[in-house]
Formats: sequence, structure tokens, C-alpha cells
Amino acid sequence: MKMFNYTAAIASGKFTMVTPIQDSQITFAADPGQKPYVPRNYDGGYHGTCQLQQCFLNSYNIPAVKVVVEQESGKVGAMARAMGAPPWRRVSDGVVVNKDPLDCFGTSQTLGGAGAPTRQMTTVAPVLAPGGLLGHRVAWRDGRRLA
Repeated sequence: MKMFNYTAAIASGKFTMVTPIQDSQITFAADPGQKPYVPRNYDGGYHGTCQLQQCFLNSYNIPAVKVVVEQESGKVGAMARAMGAPPWRRVSDGVVVNKDPLDCFGTSQTLGGAGAPTRQMTTVAPVLAPGGLLGHRVAWRDGRRLA
């Protein structure tokens, strides 16, 4: 889901591939009696100030959460749906639905709180090549984009 998060961020005009993002601890308050939410990177460390492209390519969790907070989680869900991978939620009896409100997953959406089946993800990843146009094919020759 990070792909949709960062694509939505760039589409918003608030971010570019070189926008600096702090990879540092962030804590979200919780309901009474609950532990606060403290996202962590897969390696357990922090990486200081990184450019958005670096955060995406290294799949850092904390910067991804910070980007969701900056732009509203509903925008990430909307981008996922526009690119052909609606966020999914498993409900009883193995039934999967995609009719949840686009912001119902909150900050966890970018870290996989909203799932997408593997088949869909392999279908939508190539959408980035033609500038985010779902169903548009791009022709390449000798490493160059033809159309």
C-alpha cells in the first residue's frame, strides 16, 4: 500500500520525489486503557532525514505513516481504487469487501492494515509506468518509452 500512499502524496502537489521526510519516532495517542501506537521500521532503527524516494525504495514504515498523516488516509484509499486495487477488508466467513469508507483504516493503511490481493497488486504496479493511467499500455524499445 505504500505505493498508493506515495503516489497520492505526489499527486496532491504537497510532495515530490525529493521532499525530505524525517525518519524518527512518532507516537499516536490511544484510547484510555490502550497502548499508544508507535510505528517501527523493519530494521528497528531510524534513518534521519530521507528523501521521499529513499523512504519508498527502502520501504521505511515511519516516513510512510508520516506521509499518510500529512495528506489524509482517505486520499490513499482513493488512489488505490483509482489505480485498480481497492483496499480490502476480510469479514466473516472469508468474504472480502471493498465498500469501507476510504479513510476507515487510518495510518495503518499504508503498512498493510488494508490489504490487496497479490493478483491485484501485480496488475496495478505497472499503472505507474504510463503516468498512472489504468488500462493504458506503454510501448518500450531499447529502454525508451515510445508512447
